[in-house]
Amino acid sequence: MRRRRHHARRLGGAERNARLRHHLLARKPRSACSRRRFHPERSLSAMTLQQLRYADAIARYGSLGEASRRLFVTQPTLTESIRELEEELRVAIFARSSRGMTVTREGEEFLASARQILDDVASIQSKYGGKAVRLPQFAVSTQHYAFVVEAFMEVVKANPADAYDFTLRETVTSEIIDDVSRHKSEIGVLYLSDRNSKPLNQIFRKEDLVFTELFVCKP
Repeated sequence: MRRRRHHARRLGGAERNARLRHHLLARKPRSACSRRRFHPERSLSAMTLQQLRYADAIARYGSLGEASRRLFVTQPTLTESIRELEEELRVAIFARSSRGMTVTREGEEFLASARQILDDVASIQSKYGGKAVRLPQFAVSTQHYAFVVEAFMEVVKANPADAYDFTLRETVTSEIIDDVSRHKSEIGVLYLSDRNSKPLNQIFRKEDLVFTELFVCKP
C-alpha cells in the first residue's frame, strides 16, 4: 500500500527582510560546552515531565518571560527548574544573553529526546485517558520562523475552537521530516540550500514526501 503523501502548503506571506535572511543562512555559534553531548542513557531519576515541558516551552518562545506567561508560572520557578535540570544532566541546554535564551547544540539533542517523551506521554493519555471524543488533528512542524507562527495563528482564528486539535511544533530539520513521515504532523516547514538540497531531496523521495517551494530567500 502506498503511503499517503503529505503536501507542504503556503501558510502565509513570506518575510523577505534581512532578519529572516540572516536566520536562514547564519550558523549557530558554538557554546562553551559544545564538546559535551546529551546521552539519554544516563541516570535521570530526578527528572520530571514538568521540567521537560518547561524546557520545551522556553525553547519554543525564546524567553523566560514569554514561557512563564504561556505556562502560567513565575519566572523564578522556570529559572530554578531549568538550573536543576542542567546541573543534573551536566549539559548547558540554553545559552543566556540580554536578548533572551537560545538553545545550544547539546540542548537541541536533549530537546529532541524530551519532545519524543512528551509526545509519547500525550499519546498514552489520549488513548487511555478516557472516552472523550478526539478532534481531528492539524499539526505543523517547523523551524523557528515568525511568518509560520503568524500564519498558523490565522488558521486557528479562522476555524471554530472545537473543529481541530491544533499543534505547532518548533524543532530541527531532522525532527520535522520525522514528524511528517510518521504522520505526527500534516505539514513541515523548512528550508533548502545549495548545501543540503541534495541529501534532503533523497530523504523526501525515500519517505514518499513532497516538497513544495514557498519562496526563495537570497542573501
